[in-house]
Amino acid sequence: MSEIDENHAADDEDLARLLGAAGPRENPPEATRARWEAGFRTELAPVIERRRRRPLYAVAASIAAVALSLLLVNTDSGGPTDMSIRAVSGESRVIAAGQASPTALPGQILRNGDGVQTGTASALALRWGSYDVRLNEDSSIRLYDDRIELQAGELYVSSESRRTGQQHIAIVTPRATVRDIGTQFIVRLQGDGLVSTVRAGSIVVATENEELTASAQPGKPQQVSLNGKLVLDEVATGTDWDWIYALSPAFDTRGRSVHDFLSWSVRESGMTLQFDSESTEIAVRLAILGPADISALDPEQAVDLVMSTTRFLAEPRGEVLFIRRD
Repeated sequence: MSEIDENHAADDEDLARLLGAAGPRENPPEATRARWEAGFRTELAPVIERRRRRPLYAVAASIAAVALSLLLVNTDSGGPTDMSIRAVSGESRVIAAGQASPTALPGQILRNGDGVQTGTASALALRWGSYDVRLNEDSSIRLYDDRIELQAGELYVSSESRRTGQQHIAIVTPRATVRDIGTQFIVRLQGDGLVSTVRAGSIVVATENEELTASAQPGKPQQVSLNGKLVLDEVATGTDWDWIYALSPAFDTRGRSVHDFLSWSVRESGMTLQFDSESTEIAVRLAILGPADISALDPEQAVDLVMSTTRFLAEPRGEVLFIRRD
């Protein structure tokens, strides 16, 4: 058997294992099936275009990876079903029905109209539906089912899904409203103005008189400043995001795939994943990790430790984390 045939056979075996790992799926309702089909066609189009002249096995591997990722996501596209505190660093408080609790606690359920305040040298992370929202120190917000009002300070927002039909979040401030389009962004009240920076996806910043859309490219965040009028600038990736790492959700490596870990790391750090081949991507999805204590490391620092236990190498290349076989 030639080397090419051996590689094809290995890819076919990896593909079969990948599809088998998904297990049998329940027969979904018609509306859910329609959403899956629409999402599948949207995600698949660029894969087919990129690989229309590639060998059939490579196209099949790409299709399987896309289909599996679509089948495994939660298809609920309704409004917020959960508003709760996820993590607290320092002292913060919840103001419910005009009454302030002594401290905000992880797991605390929040209700429509509740307020949250962080103190000096404090930070807090909460769930708003499918969104991860984090407050910097000396910040204050009020939560509603259809929006979050930023009254003081700074917050970070990350959408964990970009499904068609997903409800979008609106950050309402006294100066402007910031709406997301599947994204990671920061909103900061600054004197009489406002600064909002997006590092993934797009945001729309609107005042009573004007509106601007900012769209980030890999390694090139965009920033909208409001000081009398809206101004759009491209900004360098700097340290303005470092404060969010203290509130990153804990990642337990035990029994999780290498791809799960890498996806978590790049989502938290604002990077993107790139693989040297499709067969490597499939192998990364199939490789399972053992226990590793990364609690003291930020999502970027944890990569070296975790990947040292695998047969893969991770190389930072600007804002891209490039993965290849060791």
